[in-house]
Amino acid sequence: MPEPAPRHRGDGPPSSPAAGLVVTNLGEGATLHLRVPGLPEVTDARRRLHAWLTAAHLGSDLVDDVVLAAQELLVNAAEHAYLAHHARPVHLLARLTAPRLTVSVTDTGSWQAPALDPGHRGHGLTMVRALADGVEITSLSAGTQVTATFTTGPRGTGQAAG
Repeated sequence: MPEPAPRHRGDGPPSSPAAGLVVTNLGEGATLHLRVPGLPEVTDARRRLHAWLTAAHLGSDLVDDVVLAAQELLVNAAEHAYLAHHARPVHLLARLTAPRLTVSVTDTGSWQAPALDPGHRGHGLTMVRALADGVEITSLSAGTQVTATFTTGPRGTGQAAG
């Protein structure tokens, strides 16, 4: 039986069956929503976010910073919010409202305190804080949302082309 055709709305790339994708136009207030089923789909989500940011004419340094931060947040949520045998999807919502870009990653799992000695791991949020202009962690009734904020204008790491 053939797979259903990917759904597509807006000016972004069509979605794949693996990751849900909703894109609105790339003008003021543009949004990208990705449903990421698990770790194997993080690479696809990273590619889609990169394409969306590039299509929005953001500077390459800013695009690289945002994509790296988002990947780290997605991996953290996929690895740490759920028990391995109870994995559930995480959601990425990127919203561009110049001069700000916000990227939120939301899970429906449980916050887990970092290990006392994380070894070579456990530096993800530190890295995200270094890349973003601001990071907010919000405990939800069912899960956690981490939002990273970036400046897209002259004060940011990459200017919007125009």
